[in-house]
Amino acid sequence: MFEFDGRRLVLDVDGERYYHAEALAAAGYGIQSDGVGGWYFDVGGKRLRGAQALAAAIPGVFDAGDGRWYSDVGGKRLWDDGALIGKGRLARSRLGFLGDSIMQANHVWSATNAFGWTMGLGEIAWANALWPHFEYDTWYDGDAVPDFTGMNAGIGDNTSAQALARVDALLAYSPAVVIISVGVNDVNGSVPAATTMANLKAACDKCTSRGIPVILSTVRPEGVSALPDADPRLIILQDINTLIRAYAPAAPNVHLWDVNLAYDDGAGRPIAGYTLDGTHPSRTGAQAGGASLLPVLQPLFPEAFSYIPTSPSLELLSQMAGTGGGGATRSSGPTAAGWIAAFQGAGTCTCVKSKNGADKQVLTFTIQAAGSAREVFIISRAAGTIPVTPGSWVRSYIRVRLGAWTGWRNVATALFASGGMASPAADARIEASEEVVLDILGPPWQVPVGVTTQAPACQIDIDGQAVGVGVAVVERIALFEVPDPRPLHGV
Repeated sequence: MFEFDGRRLVLDVDGERYYHAEALAAAGYGIQSDGVGGWYFDVGGKRLRGAQALAAAIPGVFDAGDGRWYSDVGGKRLWDDGALIGKGRLARSRLGFLGDSIMQANHVWSATNAFGWTMGLGEIAWANALWPHFEYDTWYDGDAVPDFTGMNAGIGDNTSAQALARVDALLAYSPAVVIISVGVNDVNGSVPAATTMANLKAACDKCTSRGIPVILSTVRPEGVSALPDADPRLIILQDINTLIRAYAPAAPNVHLWDVNLAYDDGAGRPIAGYTLDGTHPSRTGAQAGGASLLPVLQPLFPEAFSYIPTSPSLELLSQMAGTGGGGATRSSGPTAAGWIAAFQGAGTCTCVKSKNGADKQVLTFTIQAAGSAREVFIISRAAGTIPVTPGSWVRSYIRVRLGAWTGWRNVATALFASGGMASPAADARIEASEEVVLDILGPPWQVPVGVTTQAPACQIDIDGQAVGVGVAVVERIALFEVPDPRPLHGV
């Protein structure tokens, strides 16, 4: 897409470089160069020029009304040529993924308030939390199954044939890279490995024929509860993975994600605790699966474009500054100004709060006696303190450092201080043999009619039966406005 050579907008097309107006004309938006350094765009016989032309032709570019144009990229407003360059980086950083319930589990939505969040059960969500330099925007659409649309094209119970039929629908949202991770339902349904492989090849071809790289995953191992010992479907699973491992490295623009190895206990079964039911990843399994994706993903997004906002003017709240906040349930010490930080309900874990510099909230958790398997700590803005505009789009973000400890169960971000939180299974666990830094960016959410305030929150779940001390540093909780994601994806 567009670049900048220090003086001019540049577009490289098959090795030939176009500059400024000619670059705009060569970009495929229907813009024409007028031959004297300007450009225009025809709309219904009317010739628009300058900023008006760009706003009419390029999704996500807006006319400022004073001859300038801008785009909002990841919550940051970029102007003029920077707007076009930023949009190019944004377009190159979109990750779409196609599959079954394992892919669908990266997002979940509440039917009562149309609020959604990324799930710790999702491998893509984990990959993004560990390396937040790609975009996988997904938003609520009100449909029954699933009730969201965008980059997440996972649908529960889908086979490879059903996923193949939906490739074009995903490509309509303009992903730069596509993950195809499907096949376990083929195995469970005794579909021959060759048939599954043919469907996967066809799905890959649909993407690569348009110049879109594909990350093709192997099929994860299944537990005895799903596939008993000596079940002939175990051979099908082995065969399909053999075919995928042979195909992906040899196919142009297809990259192998051997996620099976992240789960395999060495005997063809999932590692204990890595699945919820023998098939679907637990949070621990999803963390391992997401980490295994990063070496494949990172080379495909070399610009490491960040979606975390840097413009204070767009943020409704930001770093954990000051003191004077509240919260006393099994917690003590200073809380950042305007925040409430405390445990919810009964338990034996306590928290000592402190500050690290001016803008970081330190939480030191100590298990006083063996308690419940899940104790919930929430740090939230006081209810009703953050104004929002009905119909606008917002998203939440938290940055948390978890020190090495065995007591971390879950970390979640939400727009509501109560309700809307993803409740993890009692045995959910985050692997933290060393420090884990999480950048958790919630999906874009359209503020419903009648909602004028929000109280964003960070929830940290603790294993009350762990031993030792765990230290979490909450560096940032933000709620910020973003542009409507639909035009940015050509909707």
